[in-house]
Amino acid sequence: MGDLPAIIAAAAATLTPLGVGIGFVWNKVEKRMAAIEAKAEACEKREADSDAVIKRLTWEVRRDGRATRMLFMELHTLDPRNGTLAQVAEVLRQQYQPDLAIPEDWADLLAKIEAGAPPAPLREAL
Repeated sequence: MGDLPAIIAAAAATLTPLGVGIGFVWNKVEKRMAAIEAKAEACEKREADSDAVIKRLTWEVRRDGRATRMLFMELHTLDPRNGTLAQVAEVLRQQYQPDLAIPEDWADLLAKIEAGAPPAPLREAL
């Protein structure tokens, strides 16, 4: 039993630097994780900001699309043979290639332009 204090002293002398090393590594890992979390939060904020911009632009495109469609339908009512309508038909055909489905209201307008028939009166509101 006389060797017990020596064994304890030797174990403490061996384990102390090991504990310090583990503490050092742990602190490095914690700092790295904190940096990663901060970057992730900044990325999430940028993503939320981008989503808000995309949502606003999507709404504006839809609004402008409805207004444009209404204007072209009115132009078709007033002058079904207007050269601008042929350009609109060409743009619609190019924009909506066979692999993309043309929206129904634009398809109706395109069909009317190509047929040269006057459209029904427009009662849609913005």
